[in-house]
Amino acid sequence: MNLQKECYTILITPGIGVLTGEYGLGKTAALRTIMKTIDKNQYTFTYIADTNYGRNEFYRIMAKTLGVEVTHKRSDLWNNIRSHLIRERRDRKVLPVFIIDEAHQLHRDFLTDLSSFLNFNYDSEDLLTLWLVGHTEFLQRLSNERFGAIRSRVRILHEMQPIKDFQMFKEFIKHGFKVEGLPKLPIGDTGIRTILNCSNGVPRKVHNIIVNALELAYQNDESVISEDTLDHAIMTMP
Repeated sequence: MNLQKECYTILITPGIGVLTGEYGLGKTAALRTIMKTIDKNQYTFTYIADTNYGRNEFYRIMAKTLGVEVTHKRSDLWNNIRSHLIRERRDRKVLPVFIIDEAHQLHRDFLTDLSSFLNFNYDSEDLLTLWLVGHTEFLQRLSNERFGAIRSRVRILHEMQPIKDFQMFKEFIKHGFKVEGLPKLPIGDTGIRTILNCSNGVPRKVHNIIVNALELAYQNDESVISEDTLDHAIMTMP
């Protein structure tokens, strides 16, 4: 199942989704792009990127993001957040969706507590959808016995992979240029293969190579990126 279908599935049947992959694959960007196609009248989206905190600090961040009263006592803080989420779901018929980035940096105590926090109405229903997005190492952390409770709540597990197939990669490049208003590729198949080999199909590396190559091509007054220009752009990268 592709990521878009999995996103829709976990909205229909709320729960936890885990999205992992190596750095630079565009995990968060992919989720955000998909979420833009979702009806904002039925769902609210909260993105949290600051994860290098203790468990209590994290819930304070969540409360502030939701506009909920922040208290020092964790039990009161949980109740305030839960009450808000319940009102959103039951009264307004809106499903709250959280995307927590850099999940591999989450404090172990937060992951241990998370399952308890998500116990709405004695586990009879899930009142929010939660995406945990992080590096592949996050899967190794979840395999630890101490995280068994939260692991049992995961409904969707998706590991993003680099693009290896040449035709798929070429279409990816075409789409990127088309989005930027360039329907005609300023680079040939040989250059595309070179970028694929040097980037290993990782989108962030692809972006950096192409931006550098375009800048050099502009300086050299080239309408199409030459192989020499592309090679030079790649050689100057770290």
